[in-house]
Amino acid sequence: MVLENVEITGGACFGAEPAELGPLEPVTFIFGQNGSGKTTISRAFAGYDSLSMNCQWSNSLEMTPRVYNRDFIDRFLSESSRIPGVFVLGERSGDAQKRLDEIEGEGGERQAAENQLATVTKSRDDKATEKEEARETLKKEVWKKMQQLIKDETSLKPAFVGAAGGVGNSKDKLAEKLLLVPSLEESGEPPELSVLVTEAAAVLYESAQEVSWLPLLEDFSADQRRGFKELGERLVGSDKVTLSELIEKLGNSDWVAHGQKYLEYSDGRCPFCQQPTLESFATHLAEVFDETYKAKVSSVREFVEGFEQWSEGLKTIKSAYPEAALYLDQAKYAEAKTELQRVLSENSAALLKKQGTPSEPIAWMSLEPAIADLNRILEEANQGIDKHNDLIKSRKQERPKLQDRCWKYLAHRIAVADIAAYRGVEAACDKAVESLNQKVGQGKKRLEELADQVKELQQDVESTRPVINKINALLSSSGFTSFHLVESDEFANGYKLARESGEVKQNSLSEGERTFIAFLYYYHWLEGRLDDEDGTSKFLAVIDDPISSLDSDILFIVSALIRKLMSRAWKPDGRLGQIILLTHNVYFYRDVTYEGSRDNNGRRAYLVIRKVQNGKSAIEKHDDNPIKTDYQRLWGEVRRATESTDAISLVGLQNVMRRILETYFRIWGGGIWDGDIQLQFTEPERFVYNALFKWSNEGSHEAVEDLHYTPSTLTQNTYLNVFRRVFEATRHEQHYNMMLHGKSSLEMQTSEWAYHSN
Repeated sequence: MVLENVEITGGACFGAEPAELGPLEPVTFIFGQNGSGKTTISRAFAGYDSLSMNCQWSNSLEMTPRVYNRDFIDRFLSESSRIPGVFVLGERSGDAQKRLDEIEGEGGERQAAENQLATVTKSRDDKATEKEEARETLKKEVWKKMQQLIKDETSLKPAFVGAAGGVGNSKDKLAEKLLLVPSLEESGEPPELSVLVTEAAAVLYESAQEVSWLPLLEDFSADQRRGFKELGERLVGSDKVTLSELIEKLGNSDWVAHGQKYLEYSDGRCPFCQQPTLESFATHLAEVFDETYKAKVSSVREFVEGFEQWSEGLKTIKSAYPEAALYLDQAKYAEAKTELQRVLSENSAALLKKQGTPSEPIAWMSLEPAIADLNRILEEANQGIDKHNDLIKSRKQERPKLQDRCWKYLAHRIAVADIAAYRGVEAACDKAVESLNQKVGQGKKRLEELADQVKELQQDVESTRPVINKINALLSSSGFTSFHLVESDEFANGYKLARESGEVKQNSLSEGERTFIAFLYYYHWLEGRLDDEDGTSKFLAVIDDPISSLDSDILFIVSALIRKLMSRAWKPDGRLGQIILLTHNVYFYRDVTYEGSRDNNGRRAYLVIRKVQNGKSAIEKHDDNPIKTDYQRLWGEVRRATESTDAISLVGLQNVMRRILETYFRIWGGGIWDGDIQLQFTEPERFVYNALFKWSNEGSHEAVEDLHYTPSTLTQNTYLNVFRRVFEATRHEQHYNMMLHGKSSLEMQTSEWAYHSN
């Protein structure tokens, strides 16, 4: 059961026509230079979407391809970007490790998420700090203003800092309570400060007592009193007495009446002129000031006495009422009291004049307006006193209401600008913090998601300890001591290279180390498992250049391991059913295809991929190993060019001829250069020889200029002849014949000897 033939479609190397591989054997060797299409073939077996295969299996029984190429190395061996020198093995491990490195590596997703979270967290904290700084400013400013308020109005102190106020010495509590005060839209305008001060005296202090009413003034009611009318009259004696005419004429009634009382003490003399009086003088004088006159004067006197008595009662009116200072408008009170005193003074002066000169009428100023004004002020004060007394009676219920009004006054009258400034900063910061909190939450969620991914990925990193043990055992049995694999302390299921001395490699793997370790893993991967998901018991191993960047001792080990795989493929009962090996390395190819006496000598197939004239690749089947040595391979290209009727790649042929001439003459020949060889030619031949070396040199560097030289089929044949003439001219034609014709060159030499003998 083997893959007998396969057609591969796709890929630039083979063109539109399918590339046919076959017939194939249990072990098939494919040789081709770099760029000829080897990787295309291996990728076709690996199932690349851009390539398609049409396979022909013997007995219609398919095998599962397991491909080793550069893609396999990248997929199955993953180095940690975080820990230099640490790698994991296995396809799932590689994918998981790659994803782990994307998350946890330097500059990876976790670090990016952490940086993003740190950025938004700092922005959020900065906004919170900005808000806190604004609050500190608010606390400082409102504290100063509250202190000034209670300094100016000490009665309000308990509303803020006392037991009732609840603030004490805490600026925090002050700011907190102010920010809780309802807006003006919700609670209306605050009361006036004077109202708060008045109410505070009754409500906030337990020692506050009820205050008595302020007494009101009684009205004098002058127009209702006896004698008021006489104030505006001329009080004179009787006009029926002769003496009255003289008194009236002189207008000295008041003087005469005043002097009358002295008449009885004047010893018959006139109290006015000191002359002796007649006996009838006293009688006549008495008749002048009769009872009517006396009655009126008496009425005036009675009025004056009533006024004086009423005025005396006004002396009880105080200039101020300290106990009612909070309720009495002192300025208005003083003004009204002054006005009343002015009216009293003028009326007192008028009455004094009336008493002295009853014959002179006086004008009386009404007291009612002044008394009414004063009483109105006192009544307003008494209303405040009533309210004060009511507050004292309901102090317990009124205290919290008054406190609220005091806080409202402080918030909306004293600290309104400070609170507004803080509210502006608070609103902006809160909005920013809310948005940033969402981003912080998203950042934390992202980190949690990454942490969950890491846990899952760590579980996906396969434990390859059994394979590692086998690899180390294989290295030891092969005599390889340059390094072995050890577990990493820093990474679960990760490994490092350890030197024979025990030194652990701390830097990244070299290209050769990656190639070798991946191949060792592939070697054991071909053992398979009984519960393989592939659903088959046989594997088809496709191995593409397993010796890239390897030194000679490791190349030997790889070659030996492939020989073991070949032995397994030739056994019908093994898991490995077939091998397809692709390489460009002649030395490795020669070593791995070597058929020793102890080899199984199972069925083999040899294929060569060559570049043809149109730049595409062609696959050739050979019955025997077509690659002998590198030098032999070069001569094989020349032989193919001389025998084939088809044009081959000119650039490749140019390079082949140059390398043969340089190897044989310059290296093996001890340093024979083209100038030395030129001397062996005749003058006509030198022109062709120089052209050949120019062609070969130009071809090797791919620098032939079209203006001076254009290779063609004719020049190819011409210079193949010139190439032969180089060996003939230097007497090395036997080497030419041997390399070009092999065993048949002996027959050619025999014929030539016979010819010369004759």
